[in-house]
This record gives sequence, structure tokens and C-alpha cells, in this order.
Amino acid sequence: MKTLILITVLSFILLNLSAANYTTAGTGGQWNLNATWGVASFPDDATDNATLNNNDSVWLPAGVTIRVSLITFNNNSKLFIPETSELIVDSIAVLNNADFYVDGTLTLYGGINMRNNSTLDISLTGVLDIGGDFVGSNGVSITNDGDLNIAGDLYLGTGATMTGAGTVSAGTYSGTGTVFGTSIGTLLDGETYYDNGGATPLPVEIISFSVVSRKSAISVKWQTASEENNDYFTIERSADGITFEIIATVKGAGNSKEELSYSYNDNNPLTGTSYYRLKQTDYNGDFEYFSVVSASFIREDFINISPMPATTELTVNLLGEIGQVDLQLVNINGAIVKSLKGLENYTTLDISELPKGMYFLTISSENSRIVKQIILQ
Repeated sequence: MKTLILITVLSFILLNLSAANYTTAGTGGQWNLNATWGVASFPDDATDNATLNNNDSVWLPAGVTIRVSLITFNNNSKLFIPETSELIVDSIAVLNNADFYVDGTLTLYGGINMRNNSTLDISLTGVLDIGGDFVGSNGVSITNDGDLNIAGDLYLGTGATMTGAGTVSAGTYSGTGTVFGTSIGTLLDGETYYDNGGATPLPVEIISFSVVSRKSAISVKWQTASEENNDYFTIERSADGITFEIIATVKGAGNSKEELSYSYNDNNPLTGTSYYRLKQTDYNGDFEYFSVVSASFIREDFINISPMPATTELTVNLLGEIGQVDLQLVNINGAIVKSLKGLENYTTLDISELPKGMYFLTISSENSRIVKQIILQ
């Protein structure tokens, strides 16, 4: 009996000694590059087709994006994606008795195959976007408190369950498992579902939600595919993506089976990067939030260009917290004669060798653009 206990204890110790914890570096990058990983935590066989086994764990730090071709997690291996990070998989992810924890974003351009009692946990801040199919074999468990978006088919086998307070959308639903307590075989293809005492189609289905920076405002646009008991929309804005304020409400259509378009102009946008989110409220007070999007806005009066007209040098000075911008000086023929990326405060361009005449200086951020006419004498 003592021998049996000793063997069991030694087996447990050896099992845990064989496990490894890998943490990517703070810069992100390709999975198979040394620079992506900390020196002391580089997977021995890290390739662009990644396989982890035997209680191995991979942790992404906050604020990074990692890209890999294919991932396979076996035998109690685990993946942790924090709230502000993203893992992009160009093909598929395979979970074989493994666990994924998604607080940030997991993007799978192929699909996902879960089997042998694997678990998937999508938190309130988590987003899982799948370009292909989601196949969950018998016994897998999915806790979905975030957003699960599937372009292809969602298949759940016998004993496979999805629970939680999030939403799921798929092109088709099939199998014998359950989604929010409802047999998956009874769900309507193409609908988005949430838990309302059983899988219930969302009262409002959003097709798109976007923001675009204009010359003096930020344009907020969204489209709905259908609406049910929709009272109104609320547009909220944030400077840090955490604390939001209400800037507008827009009346909903009530009930509609047609595609409808909505828009709102934020005529007093914040300088730099702003975050916007959309809230939808029913007649009975129930509400839901949709994805957060961002836009950068550059105020013309926050940019000082001198001298005007210019002779040998051109100084560009950013007066406010605009963030990084790119500069391009273009001649009247459309050719770029000077360029600079990632400007944060000020710079001086040497234009002494350029021919005299008219030029155009483009100052651009991620989705904002200002063009100034420059005269070189």
C-alpha cells in the first residue's frame, strides 16, 4: 500500500515538473520568432504550427497581438488571453482535452475543433471571431459571457453545452448539444442568440457599427438587420476605453424586419483617439451593448506649420495630445518628396533642395487626415 502511495505521489510530482509555463514578451509578434517570447520561457519546439502538451500553459501579457498559423493544445494544456490582447490564428485551433480562457480577442480565420472534455471560457470582455466552423464534440463545455461570432456552422455533439450571459451567432446550427439550455437543433440559422431562460434571438441584430473621422466631426454609423421592441439607441464615448459618457440618444424603429441605417455626428470630438460604443434599449428597459470601436481626430488648430511661406525648412509642431501622426509632402504632380512616420510632437523638414512652387502636406493618423497647402519660395 505504501509503495502504491509513493508511486502515485511521484507520478504527480513528475507530471507537474514536466509542465511548462510560457509567457510572450510585451511586444507581440509572430509565434515562431524568438523575440516574441521571454528568454526564459521560449517553447522548445515553437514553430508556426504550434503544439502544446502535458499541462503546458501559454500566457499572453496585456496589450500584445500574437499571430500563428495553426495551434493544437493537448492533455490539459491551457491558453490565457487577457483583456487587451489578441491571438490571431491563420487556419484552425484544435483543443484535445485542453482549456482556453479568452478575456481579450481570439481570431480564428479557419475554425476550431474541440474534443475530449475540452473547455472554452469567454469572459464578459472576451471576443471569439471564427471565419470557419465551430465543431464541439461530445462532452465539451463552453462558458460564453462575451461575444462568439461564427461565420460558418456551429456543431455541438451529445453532452456538449454552451452556457453564460453572452451572445452567439452562426451561419447554421446543428448537432445534439445545447445552447443556453436549448437544443441546438431547434435554433434558426443565421440568428444571434442570448440566454433569456433559454436561447432567445436578440431583439436587435446589428449588421455593422463604425466611426469615421471627418474634417470637423466624427461620424458614427450603424445598421440593423431586424428590430423587435427597440425603443432607442445610446451612443457613448470614452477617452480611455474604460470610462464612458453618454453623448447622444437615437430613436429606434420599434419593430422591423428590414435593414435600417442610423447615423450621428459627434461635432465636439475629443482630440486624439476616442472610443465609442452602442447601447440598445427595449421598451421594457432591457438593454445590451455592442462592440467598442475607435477613431482618431486631429484638430487643425492643434497643428502649427511654419514658416508660411517656407524657404529652406518647414517645421511641424503638434500642440495637443494628438498621438502619433504620419507626414507626407507631395508636389503638384502627386509625387511624395518628403515623408515621416510616427511623429508625436514636432519636427523640421529640410526642403532646401526642393524646387520652388506649390506643395501639399498631408498629416494623417489611423483614420483621420488633414491636408495643408505649402508654398516654397
